[in-house]
Amino acid sequence: MTRDGLLIDCNGVCVQRLTAAGLAFEDLSHVFLTHEHIDHIAALPNFIHQSWVKGCLYRADNRRTHPLHFYGNAPTIRAVRALLDAVKLPQHPHMFPFEFHELNDAGGTLTAGSITLTYFPVNHGPTPCFGLTTDGPNRRLVYSADTEPVQAIYDHLRDGDILIHDCNKIDVEINREHTTWAQIEALLPSLPDVTIYLVHLPMLDAEQDAKFQKYMKINYAESVIVGIDQEAVTL
Repeated sequence: MTRDGLLIDCNGVCVQRLTAAGLAFEDLSHVFLTHEHIDHIAALPNFIHQSWVKGCLYRADNRRTHPLHFYGNAPTIRAVRALLDAVKLPQHPHMFPFEFHELNDAGGTLTAGSITLTYFPVNHGPTPCFGLTTDGPNRRLVYSADTEPVQAIYDHLRDGDILIHDCNKIDVEINREHTTWAQIEALLPSLPDVTIYLVHLPMLDAEQDAKFQKYMKINYAESVIVGIDQEAVTL
């Protein structure tokens, strides 16, 4: 990960995953946050603290001084500020600066380092949330974020593109504020030339997981992929 890279949301063992992938997270300059829910921002304090340890504390002769930019809607930016203040991260000695960018709820376009994003509102119930797209040399990536199915997601897709889609349940037809596998499967005939990665999946026991994986391989081969950590996609 270069200084111009972009992290989208920050939860779980983010630092460990980036390290395992061989990415120099401590110099990252841009974080886009889709919404304020804790499962999308909770790892920010550790991510920033570890970036400070590697980029400032242990690098006294070449400390990081460039800012970390946060992009999100107003409630998300408020939540992030409160989270960082609660653990006193801004008071760390030689901490690099933070810059917060509140985004228009109606959507828009921004450039974060070397990446240009288009972001747009989706339907995560009462919580404002953004889906987003970015274009590579050969194809576009569309990320639904947490949402019920909304046409704005699918309007951004072209033949050959990649869709990373919320899939919060596999055993019910509808799950309020999220998308289910049944809903995605119903959409597939209208997306014949799109590769879909399923994310935000429910926790499954070994038997459930094996059954779902087998079903996917038999019926959808490589057109629908169950997302895994550290998977790389080329655009």
